[in-house]
Amino acid sequence: APENEERINAYKAERGAIYDIFIQLDGAVVDPDSKVAYQGLKNIVESIITDLDTGQLALAQGDIIAASKYYNSAVEKKAYLESNITELILKELQHLDRVQKDIQETYFAQLLVISVWTIFVVVLVMVYSLVFSRKLTSPIMELFRSAEKVSKGEYHLQIPSTLLEEKDEVGRLAVSFNEVL
Repeated sequence: APENEERINAYKAERGAIYDIFIQLDGAVVDPDSKVAYQGLKNIVESIITDLDTGQLALAQGDIIAASKYYNSAVEKKAYLESNITELILKELQHLDRVQKDIQETYFAQLLVISVWTIFVVVLVMVYSLVFSRKLTSPIMELFRSAEKVSKGEYHLQIPSTLLEEKDEVGRLAVSFNEVL
């Protein structure tokens, strides 16, 4: 009905909505296989819109036969449209599956790196703690052994010079202990 303005405006609004969707999809479809399927879908939709626009123009000019021909052409292209939509959806799902696998692989790689670094740091801290504790306790143990010897009656004992040269509390204790002897 070429004189039905309400239906013509509704058709124009739908056509505009389709082109708005195309603008969004143009930037959203990034996978090369999906782009091929999307471009095929877009071409079919644009061909259908062209048939409908031309048919509407023919109908407005009173050429019902030409309008009917363009309408039938648009209806025939609908099957291709449905198959391209299915193909696009399948390609996008395959792409999303690949992206998900890539994300999982990256996650596990990062988890492995973090685990290795954590183990490395823990081992390093343990080694440092062991070295530090030995450095701290071995002079004290030497003084303790010397004190045991004195308690057993060995009064002519020599305190190791390494202890006497220490500048910390253990060194001062060693000097004091040496003076007592």
